[in-house]
Amino acid sequence: MFSLQSGKLYKHTVNFKLQKTVLTSLDVLICELDMGDVELSEISAAVLPYLDVRQPRELQEAAVRIFKALATADPDATWLVLSDAVGCCLLPPHPCLTSVKLGTERRPKGIQYSGVVMDLVCELSCCIWRKYIM
Repeated sequence: MFSLQSGKLYKHTVNFKLQKTVLTSLDVLICELDMGDVELSEISAAVLPYLDVRQPRELQEAAVRIFKALATADPDATWLVLSDAVGCCLLPPHPCLTSVKLGTERRPKGIQYSGVVMDLVCELSCCIWRKYIM
């Protein structure tokens, strides 16, 4: 189902068109349907590989839109999934506390994330902090 080994002609195949159709429809479904934690978690796990820099740009962009929709539904869980995927290190608020390293055995192997993923993590971090500060 993944298009990592594809060339320029892949965009003209049925597989690509099917993946693009499904991915471009998912963000709307996430916003329209009242999904639970399990469904959102399954969607994020299925879509995460599409954030790989080796995926076609259209599929990456659709994956970003999906994660933005997921962030609307559950910003904390989405931040955790993305932070875990890129292996973020959480710095403690005080020097006597130890830092927490995310990105454990759940992290998909061999995926090369682009800067877009870190941008999403930073964007979500700001939204989450604003929620707790206000």
